[in-house]
Amino acid sequence: MAETGKYSAEQIEAMSNKLNENAGTMGVSLYPCSVPGHGKMFDMPNDMMEVGLGIHGEPGCRREAIESADKIVNTIMTKLQEVVKFTKEEPIVLLINNLGGVSQIEMGIIRSEVVKWCRQHSIQIARLLCGTYMTSLDGHGISLTALKVFDKEILDFLDAPTSAPGWHGADKLGRPETAPSSDKGQSIEVQTSSKGITLTKGRFLEQAELAKKCVLAVCDKMNAMESELNALDGAAGDGDCGSTFAHAAKAINERMKTLELNSAQQLLFNISEVFEQEVGGTGGAVGIL
Repeated sequence: MAETGKYSAEQIEAMSNKLNENAGTMGVSLYPCSVPGHGKMFDMPNDMMEVGLGIHGEPGCRREAIESADKIVNTIMTKLQEVVKFTKEEPIVLLINNLGGVSQIEMGIIRSEVVKWCRQHSIQIARLLCGTYMTSLDGHGISLTALKVFDKEILDFLDAPTSAPGWHGADKLGRPETAPSSDKGQSIEVQTSSKGITLTKGRFLEQAELAKKCVLAVCDKMNAMESELNALDGAAGDGDCGSTFAHAAKAINERMKTLELNSAQQLLFNISEVFEQEVGGTGGAVGIL
């Protein structure tokens, strides 16, 4: 604001106060930071995480058993929604901050879970920032900050160019995506022929069971090819390709037992989710794509 020369000191102060009133931050860490020459700031059991810790390494409000990324994000976002009081009608700015010791892969997982949580709760993310903005030295944790967009000028300020080396630009995600409804024809149709099962354009709901059969047929083939794929992979790699895809096939089979299909998007999303959660290595990353 000051850089533009359009605002008085009083206006900048008023905006700063309003930003504080409409924002909230909460952090989680698996272990505390280490102060050079003094070691870790406090002891932390290996199976616990600190919830609500301060940016300077202050202990949090409680300790809990280590949870998965989706549960950690749910804990933080639920609390932020309670404090900041953002709703479906109000877009928010989200900042995912690396406290210093979190890898890029882990940050990517947290980012994915945050976006997923917002979409599940129909929360619009106007801007998403993810990276190392303010660390707690080498603290292995993250902090999430949510800000209600009470004034559209906030987005202009966030999007303004800067030469600050530590500032990573914000992503514009817009409104949460929703799965296409069955009456809009955004789907595929599965047909059988003498050559097997093929996919053609048409209504998906009418052919949901055949779509499942198609997926399960691929899973059966992956199971049957486990040894052969392992042998091929062993000639040039670590020999686990077949086992990886066989594991994926079993997980997809289990998902198909309870999945009620209502769109092609839902089917593909569930398959990619299985690969993301159940399959390791390169196969997991390829499956997500």
